[in-house]
Amino acid sequence: MKLLIDAGNSHIKWASLEGNELSPMETGTLDADADSILPATIFGLRRPELVVVSNVAGHRVAQAI
Repeated sequence: MKLLIDAGNSHIKWASLEGNELSPMETGTLDADADSILPATIFGLRRPELVVVSNVAGHRVAQAI
């Protein structure tokens, strides 16, 4: 499974890719005061073999991811 993450300025989106099957995209809000950048639901996924990230949200978000 590959995990695809897109971190924008105010939202984070993710989906998983297994073979040619893309899961429905899920979203969360990037909150500057949040304890965690990634929503807890992302941790319910099994461990990916590869993580691909697109990030325009800055250094703090990049470090958290």
